[in-house]
Amino acid sequence: MRKNIIHGAMDMVNPTDEQRERMREGILSRLPEEKKPARRTYQAKQAPTRRWSWIPAAAALFAVVLIGVFVLGRAGTHGAELAAPEDTVPAFTSRSLQDFFESGQYKAIQEWNAYLKTKNESNDGLAAPYPDYGCSSVQMQEKLDALCEKYGLSLKGGYTVLCDYEKLLDIVSVDSILRSWEGVIQNVTDFSNGYYPDGSFVVEGQTLFGYSGTPWTYPITFSFYRLLKTTFYDVLLDIGDITQYAYWEYTTQSGVDLLLAQNEDQALILADRGDYVILILTSDNRVGDIKYGEISMDKAAMEAFAETFVYVDGDPTQIQAAAVATAQLQIYSMPSVDSQLVGTVEKGARLPLKVQESVNGKKWGRIDEDNTGYPAGWVELENVEMVYDSGPTGEETVPTGESTAFQKYAQLLDKYVTAIQEGWGGEQYVQEDMSIILRDISSLDSLGYAMIDLDGNGVEELILALDDESQTILDLYTLTEGEVVHVLSGWERISYFLREDGLILNIGAESGSCTNYVFSRLSGGELIQEEIIRFDTLRDIDNPWFMGSDLHAVTQQEAEAAISAHAIDRIPLTLLSQMQ
Repeated sequence: MRKNIIHGAMDMVNPTDEQRERMREGILSRLPEEKKPARRTYQAKQAPTRRWSWIPAAAALFAVVLIGVFVLGRAGTHGAELAAPEDTVPAFTSRSLQDFFESGQYKAIQEWNAYLKTKNESNDGLAAPYPDYGCSSVQMQEKLDALCEKYGLSLKGGYTVLCDYEKLLDIVSVDSILRSWEGVIQNVTDFSNGYYPDGSFVVEGQTLFGYSGTPWTYPITFSFYRLLKTTFYDVLLDIGDITQYAYWEYTTQSGVDLLLAQNEDQALILADRGDYVILILTSDNRVGDIKYGEISMDKAAMEAFAETFVYVDGDPTQIQAAAVATAQLQIYSMPSVDSQLVGTVEKGARLPLKVQESVNGKKWGRIDEDNTGYPAGWVELENVEMVYDSGPTGEETVPTGESTAFQKYAQLLDKYVTAIQEGWGGEQYVQEDMSIILRDISSLDSLGYAMIDLDGNGVEELILALDDESQTILDLYTLTEGEVVHVLSGWERISYFLREDGLILNIGAESGSCTNYVFSRLSGGELIQEEIIRFDTLRDIDNPWFMGSDLHAVTQQEAEAAISAHAIDRIPLTLLSQMQ
């Protein structure tokens, strides 16, 4: 029957021999299975006259093909909506791990992942937190609500961004998430740390991992999550199907049962701790090395990496905290002052920060319209302070052990570290209003900072200077009414140095024939000139020294005595490398 249908259709349409063969192969692949005819070259019958009777047959053939294509296309997604995948989770020796993979929480993850793969819908303006879960329509929102109800889970609450790692641990009542391990250098970054109202939290960090006996000596950036089991967190979607990993069980020296797993894209560590789950993710488990080629963490290295963490015993703390504006803030449509200004936030307002990003060295937080009274948008975090309920004593500002000025300057210091590590060029430093001399610095050991009250008003200034004999000042900042003000930047042939009593000496060469020595004092966020000495051979080649506001002529001895009258004041620098 298949042969007759094919031949009839081809005879009537009258294609070329090559077209006939392609049509024949395509139709055969779509018609119901039966014993295939012997392969041979098809010869078209002669048809000197054409009749319209071929139309019903061709239409029938076309309908059959369309139906076949439709059935084949639908077969791949049949039953996918909110149905658990058929993948089976293997048995684990650890009872806790087996419990997690048999739990409603993990089943919800699998079902929602399968559902998302079938959807491609436009954004329908859903309120948080639904978009975080991949929802883009009311229908998807309803499906997610139904899934949470099915497994008794809640959606996550508002996320509070907190840059200060030590402060975060204080809030969530955790001593540390890290423990020392031989051959491992640990460093927690201050980017995107934060917590949820139920006590779940996340820490972004980095470990310079050099495990003995392996070629693995590379920094590993990780995300450490404590996640309450009663809440459906979207990060759990990143686990996916565990059967697609190379995985094994491991018990730490402290007795914690773990699942360690790796695939082409990431490595993960999972611990079921009763009321919550610890999840650690990294995508730095595979790198290219000049000497060794492409390498990945082996089993021993992965186990050593797992030993560097504390798996946070104890009950999660219920958190009530907020970000508070310490000055009036501008709200922008995007994390940039170049974007559209959409509103302002008054001083003292509480802001539920949802997301944090770093743009051009500045940290930004997104606020939503929920419970704020302000339009949704982005604010700079420079003038934002975290407060929280510390217990019976009520709400108070979290002590950090550092001055208020340091909290203001901390983001600037991070910017300098990032710039040097990334090897910025001179043009980028100029655009970011930083000293162009920084382009010649490649090591964090070459630049240091100090905080000194130069003008005696009780507010410390931030000095960034070279760690050499001259201690050339590259940038100087101060605070004016709580705002960071950039006072000066060193430039080519324009250098600044600290002298006693808070004086700043500026040596600037206008040309090879003219050099100015200017002593200034900081006042009101600006440098006020107190004294100037000039060497200018173009003005008088025989007597080139001048002093004072009127630049009257002086002898060389008088000029040199005036320059050396103010003793050098050594700057107590802290190297940027010591911040790492």
